Amino acid sequence: YYGAKVWEGYVIQTPNQIIRTAQTQSDFDVTGLGVTVALIDTGVDPKNKVLRSHLVDGYDFTRNSANGGSEIGDITQSTAGVIDGSTQPAQLNQSTAGVIDESRAQVINQPQSFNANGTGYASDVLRAIYYAVDHDAKVISMSFDFTSPSLELAKAINYATTSTVICVASAGNDGSMTVVYPAGLPNVIDVASTSNTNTPSTFSNYGTPPVWISAPGEAVMSTYPFGTYAVGWGTSFSAPFVSGTVALMASASFQSSTLLNQATAANAVSHAQPIPESQYGFGVLDTYQAVQAWKTSLDQNPF
Repeated sequence: YYGAKVWEGYVIQTPNQIIRTAQTQSDFDVTGLGVTVALIDTGVDPKNKVLRSHLVDGYDFTRNSANGGSEIGDITQSTAGVIDGSTQPAQLNQSTAGVIDESRAQVINQPQSFNANGTGYASDVLRAIYYAVDHDAKVISMSFDFTSPSLELAKAINYATTSTVICVASAGNDGSMTVVYPAGLPNVIDVASTSNTNTPSTFSNYGTPPVWISAPGEAVMSTYPFGTYAVGWGTSFSAPFVSGTVALMASASFQSSTLLNQATAANAVSHAQPIPESQYGFGVLDTYQAVQAWKTSLDQNPF
């Protein structure tokens, strides 16, 4: 799949158009430069031509190895591609692919807490969260879920948010009002999935609370192991759209995680659809509107 045609589709795909990624990057001086996003999941291929210039050293907690890419997972490889906006390998005049557009920035930290097949231990997730915070991540993106709450998980997330780290997680794919974790914790941005026509995805969990916001999660084209591309469905793809947007906002001016959380949610678009608004959270992500409002608030009320 690696080639110009795929890259063109990757760049102009509907999910990116819905959240107005390219317009955001062209109109505002925000790139994500200096903001590290920790992607806690399976491993990422450090040799991937699209991602390698954006990766910083991670840690493989499944093997206790200082190598975040020791095992390559298809989901993490794809969610990393949603966050990362590098277009250099395709030579497409810097058009946007993911949300963050800074080909020289090292923005993705990859603490691995799951094996390539998606299995893992809660203890590894906890260690990965603490690792991300202690290694200067500003955003933690989590496309996984547990069905039961955990005091230790809540403590780890609290450690992150009190350290002004923004935590984003997928709402789950049960197609119900089921609450999963860490998305269900009050200080995590819980992201549901919407279709490419801005209707709730049938597979997505929903309900406000805990869902804060929705983002595209259907037919998302992204990077895949061994230099290829694939299309995926799920709230796992919705969460990194929000993570990348928050990283853009943070690169404009990083303040408290609470302020950024509120700003992101408040500037989601509430599409007029014949469905209960509670399925969307505050609405469908609009990266342009979120960044614009954030920069305006900074100009009016400098910290």
